Amino acid sequence: MFVKRLVGAAVAAALAIPLLLGGAAPAQAAPTSVYGIYNSGSVGLGVLQNWRTSGSNYDRILPSGNWTDYNLGWGHAGGVYIGSGYCAARYTSATGQPGTWNPAGSDFRGPNRFRLAGNYFVQIYPYHC
Repeated sequence: MFVKRLVGAAVAAALAIPLLLGGAAPAQAAPTSVYGIYNSGSVGLGVLQNWRTSGSNYDRILPSGNWTDYNLGWGHAGGVYIGSGYCAARYTSATGQPGTWNPAGSDFRGPNRFRLAGNYFVQIYPYHC
């Protein structure tokens, strides 16, 4: 699991090398997903592999303590669904390792789908609200 997280960080670093060498970096589209989602809460979390604005609210339920990349085998994740009566704190990390998580904006409030996009891992902590 640690190696897989390092690969994502290595890709981000490799994209920055042309800038350090003085060359222009190739134009890149904005991220449309994240490297992976970690459910740090005590309840299941609805997760979307690819973001969408219609259709089902989630693709799978991610159990407590699980990752979309490691446990579900997804190469990326596009969003989360927070159910009725729940809110969720969110944190981001370039590597997904302990001690590297930073708060990421205001908490999500369900019921709703929330898009996740960036060059990082996201930890979601759902709680009753």
